[in-house]
Amino acid sequence: MGKGDAGALEEVLYEGFGPGNTAVIVEAVTDNHLRTQTQVKNYFDKLGGRIGGPGSVAYQFKKNGFISVGKSGKTYDEFFSVAADCGADDVEESDGEVNIYTKPHDLHKVKLALEEKGLTILNAELIYRPITLIQIDKPELATKIVDFLNNLEDLDDVLKVYSNVDIII
Repeated sequence: MGKGDAGALEEVLYEGFGPGNTAVIVEAVTDNHLRTQTQVKNYFDKLGGRIGGPGSVAYQFKKNGFISVGKSGKTYDEFFSVAADCGADDVEESDGEVNIYTKPHDLHKVKLALEEKGLTILNAELIYRPITLIQIDKPELATKIVDFLNNLEDLDDVLKVYSNVDIII
Protein backbone atom coordinates (compact mmCIF):
# COMPACT_ATOMS: atom_id res chain seq x y z
CA MET A 1 0.00 0.00 0.00
CA GLY A 2 1.48 3.35 -1.00
CA LYS A 3 1.53 6.58 0.91
CA GLY A 4 -1.93 8.14 1.10
CA ASP A 5 -3.74 4.85 0.35
CA ALA A 6 -4.84 4.24 3.92
CA GLY A 7 -8.51 4.72 4.71
CA ALA A 8 -9.82 7.07 7.33
CA LEU A 9 -9.41 5.83 10.88
CA GLU A 10 -12.49 5.27 12.97
CA GLU A 11 -13.03 4.32 16.58
CA VAL A 12 -15.04 1.15 17.13
CA LEU A 13 -16.34 -0.53 20.25
CA TYR A 14 -17.09 -4.24 20.59
CA GLU A 15 -18.91 -5.89 23.46
CA GLY A 16 -19.10 -9.48 24.49
CA PHE A 17 -18.67 -12.14 27.11
CA GLY A 18 -15.40 -13.77 28.03
CA PRO A 19 -14.72 -17.02 29.85
CA GLY A 20 -16.74 -17.35 33.04
CA ASN A 21 -19.43 -15.10 31.51
CA THR A 22 -17.34 -12.02 32.26
CA ALA A 23 -18.28 -8.76 30.54
CA VAL A 24 -15.73 -7.41 28.04
CA ILE A 25 -15.50 -4.14 26.11
CA VAL A 26 -12.93 -3.82 23.34
CA GLU A 27 -11.89 -0.36 22.08
CA ALA A 28 -10.22 -0.30 18.70
CA VAL A 29 -9.17 2.17 16.02
CA THR A 30 -9.23 0.89 12.46
CA ASP A 31 -9.20 1.83 8.83
CA ASN A 32 -11.31 -1.25 8.04
CA HIS A 33 -13.99 -1.98 10.63
CA LEU A 34 -15.08 -5.22 8.91
CA ARG A 35 -11.55 -6.66 9.18
CA THR A 36 -11.27 -5.64 12.82
CA GLN A 37 -14.75 -6.92 13.66
CA THR A 38 -13.90 -10.29 12.09
CA GLN A 39 -10.61 -10.51 14.02
CA VAL A 40 -12.26 -9.62 17.34
CA LYS A 41 -15.17 -12.02 16.75
CA ASN A 42 -12.77 -14.83 15.81
CA TYR A 43 -10.78 -14.30 19.01
CA PHE A 44 -13.94 -14.33 21.11
CA ASP A 45 -15.08 -17.56 19.43
CA LYS A 46 -11.68 -19.27 19.50
CA LEU A 47 -10.81 -18.39 23.10
CA GLY A 48 -14.02 -19.30 24.89
CA GLY A 49 -16.07 -16.11 24.66
CA ARG A 50 -18.91 -14.84 22.57
CA ILE A 51 -19.32 -11.48 20.88
CA GLY A 52 -22.42 -9.50 21.76
CA GLY A 53 -24.32 -6.70 20.12
CA PRO A 54 -24.16 -3.02 21.02
CA GLY A 55 -25.40 -2.55 24.58
CA SER A 56 -25.02 -6.21 25.55
CA VAL A 57 -22.48 -5.43 28.30
CA ALA A 58 -21.98 -1.64 28.18
CA TYR A 59 -24.62 -1.15 30.88
CA GLN A 60 -22.24 -2.95 33.26
CA PHE A 61 -19.63 -0.19 32.84
CA LYS A 62 -19.48 3.54 33.43
CA LYS A 63 -17.32 5.87 31.36
CA ASN A 64 -14.98 7.71 33.73
CA GLY A 65 -11.98 9.94 33.68
CA PHE A 66 -9.06 8.04 35.23
CA ILE A 67 -5.98 9.65 36.72
CA SER A 68 -3.14 7.64 38.23
CA VAL A 69 -0.97 9.54 40.72
CA GLY A 70 2.32 8.53 42.36
CA LYS A 71 1.99 8.13 46.14
CA SER A 72 5.08 10.19 46.96
CA GLY A 73 4.80 9.63 50.73
CA LYS A 74 1.26 10.93 51.19
CA THR A 75 -1.45 8.98 53.01
CA TYR A 76 -4.69 7.84 51.40
CA ASP A 77 -6.61 10.43 53.45
CA GLU A 78 -4.36 13.23 52.16
CA PHE A 79 -4.94 12.09 48.57
CA PHE A 80 -8.65 11.79 49.14
CA SER A 81 -8.86 15.32 50.54
CA VAL A 82 -6.83 16.85 47.70
CA ALA A 83 -8.71 14.89 45.03
CA ALA A 84 -12.10 15.85 46.46
CA ASP A 85 -11.05 19.53 46.56
CA CYS A 86 -10.05 19.23 42.89
CA GLY A 87 -13.43 17.82 41.83
CA ALA A 88 -12.77 14.06 41.75
CA ASP A 89 -15.61 11.58 42.21
CA ASP A 90 -13.73 8.65 43.72
CA VAL A 91 -10.27 7.63 44.92
CA GLU A 92 -8.76 4.14 45.23
CA GLU A 93 -5.38 3.11 46.59
CA SER A 94 -3.32 0.68 44.50
CA ASP A 95 0.21 -0.73 44.54
CA GLY A 96 2.50 2.30 44.66
CA GLU A 97 -0.10 4.69 43.25
CA VAL A 98 -3.51 6.21 43.81
CA ASN A 99 -6.27 6.02 41.22
CA ILE A 100 -8.58 9.00 40.94
CA TYR A 101 -11.86 8.87 39.02
CA THR A 102 -13.75 11.80 37.52
CA LYS A 103 -16.73 12.49 35.32
CA PRO A 104 -15.54 12.23 31.70
CA HIS A 105 -15.94 15.96 31.02
CA ASP A 106 -14.01 16.85 34.21
CA LEU A 107 -10.88 14.80 33.44
CA HIS A 108 -8.72 17.63 32.10
CA LYS A 109 -9.84 20.12 34.75
CA VAL A 110 -9.16 17.71 37.64
CA LYS A 111 -5.80 16.67 36.13
CA LEU A 112 -4.68 20.31 35.94
CA ALA A 113 -5.88 20.98 39.49
CA LEU A 114 -3.97 17.96 40.82
CA GLU A 115 -0.81 19.10 39.02
CA GLU A 116 -1.22 22.57 40.55
CA LYS A 117 -1.32 20.87 44.00
CA GLY A 118 2.08 19.34 43.19
CA LEU A 119 0.97 15.75 42.54
CA THR A 120 2.84 13.62 39.98
CA ILE A 121 0.41 12.42 37.30
CA LEU A 122 1.42 8.99 35.95
CA ASN A 123 -1.50 8.58 33.56
CA ALA A 124 -4.75 10.32 32.62
CA GLU A 125 -7.34 8.91 30.22
CA LEU A 126 -10.98 8.06 29.66
CA ILE A 127 -11.86 4.48 30.61
CA TYR A 128 -14.79 2.11 30.98
CA ARG A 129 -14.95 1.28 34.68
CA PRO A 130 -16.98 -1.77 35.71
CA ILE A 131 -19.93 -0.99 37.95
CA THR A 132 -19.88 -4.43 39.60
CA LEU A 133 -16.95 -6.83 39.59
CA ILE A 134 -17.18 -10.59 39.16
CA GLN A 135 -14.81 -12.25 41.62
CA ILE A 136 -12.85 -15.17 40.21
CA ASP A 137 -11.23 -17.48 42.77
CA LYS A 138 -10.49 -20.53 40.60
CA PRO A 139 -6.90 -20.53 39.27
CA GLU A 140 -7.74 -22.40 36.04
CA LEU A 141 -10.56 -19.99 35.13
CA ALA A 142 -8.44 -16.98 36.13
CA THR A 143 -5.66 -18.12 33.78
CA LYS A 144 -8.15 -18.65 30.95
CA ILE A 145 -9.61 -15.15 31.46
CA VAL A 146 -6.20 -13.45 31.62
CA ASP A 147 -5.07 -15.26 28.45
CA PHE A 148 -8.33 -14.28 26.72
CA LEU A 149 -7.94 -10.59 27.62
CA ASN A 150 -4.22 -10.51 26.74
CA ASN A 151 -4.84 -12.10 23.33
CA LEU A 152 -7.52 -9.52 22.55
CA GLU A 153 -5.15 -6.70 23.55
CA ASP A 154 -2.49 -8.11 21.23
CA LEU A 155 -4.64 -7.53 18.11
CA ASP A 156 -3.16 -4.74 15.97
CA ASP A 157 -6.20 -2.44 15.94
CA VAL A 158 -7.15 -2.89 19.62
CA LEU A 159 -6.35 0.01 21.94
CA LYS A 160 -7.86 -1.17 25.22
CA VAL A 161 -9.77 -4.10 26.65
CA TYR A 162 -11.98 -3.64 29.71
CA SER A 163 -13.49 -6.35 31.84
CA ASN A 164 -15.46 -6.68 35.05
CA VAL A 165 -13.11 -9.35 36.44
CA ASP A 166 -11.63 -9.27 39.94
CA ILE A 167 -9.19 -12.13 40.36
CA ILE A 168 -8.87 -12.92 44.08
CA ILE A 169 -6.48 -15.85 44.14
